[in-house]
Amino acid sequence: MSSLLGKAVKSEGLKRVFRILSFFLNLSALIYFSSYVLSNTGAERERVYQDAIRSRNLRLVETQNISVFQKTPEIWFLYEPLWACPDIELVGTFHDGVKWVCGLRRMRKGCIVYSFGSNGDDQFESDILKKTSCEVFIFDPTLSPEQEKMLSPNVHKKFRGIGLAKYDGMMEIGGIDREVRTLRKIMTGLKHERIDILKVDIEGAEFDVFEEIYSSGFPDVDQILVEVHAFTHLQQLNEDGSLVQNPSEFRLRLDRFFEVLETAGFRLFHKEINVLWSHPMYLNMGVEYAFIRVST
Repeated sequence: MSSLLGKAVKSEGLKRVFRILSFFLNLSALIYFSSYVLSNTGAERERVYQDAIRSRNLRLVETQNISVFQKTPEIWFLYEPLWACPDIELVGTFHDGVKWVCGLRRMRKGCIVYSFGSNGDDQFESDILKKTSCEVFIFDPTLSPEQEKMLSPNVHKKFRGIGLAKYDGMMEIGGIDREVRTLRKIMTGLKHERIDILKVDIEGAEFDVFEEIYSSGFPDVDQILVEVHAFTHLQQLNEDGSLVQNPSEFRLRLDRFFEVLETAGFRLFHKEINVLWSHPMYLNMGVEYAFIRVST
């Protein structure tokens, strides 16, 4: 009887060992398979993106001197979002001032947001504070005392009355000399080594600013939300509607703008045309671009 009992116990022990071994073997197989699928999915995603970029670049060459693609609104068709964000989210509440962010709910602990240009509207910054644990720094040298009072208390805590530029010093903005600094200088002053979201709305200075950031060495920035401005002097027309310059200054600047950001590893995942800003002979003169930096 004891012999049979011993064999039963031994048999049950072996079965338990086999179950444990089977569990770990299956787990290892699942991990390997998941890694394989993810790596191949990533490779396929990259291949699709690079194919789309090559196709777009051919169109850029083909349209380099075609008049209609030297000015707004048709020029905005040249650059479309070719990188998909799986969890894009609207930040802000309503009307002009909202932005689109990728992976807002996955932001790291201690994330940093820089916001340049607000015009007293802090719905984007307030929503970031509400939905994340990020520190939000808002910069604007043009706010009047009345506009500054419009900022919510939580946003105003980290308000700085300085602007973003391609140099450190003073810049005439709206007929008044105002303090400006480079992004690197601002980050150094605030002791920040990384920016999770960089929001830029600086009324046409974006071209020079990103050129300077690129030439001086792009800092650690994850996402860029920027409004690009197509002022009339960059796409001048004759009285008959023909171009004064072909390619236009704006076309040259827009092409360079994308070259700089894409070379630095940024990919466009969202685009929104500003339908509020138009002039006679010029339509939709601004566009909101959202970029995310991708490591390959």
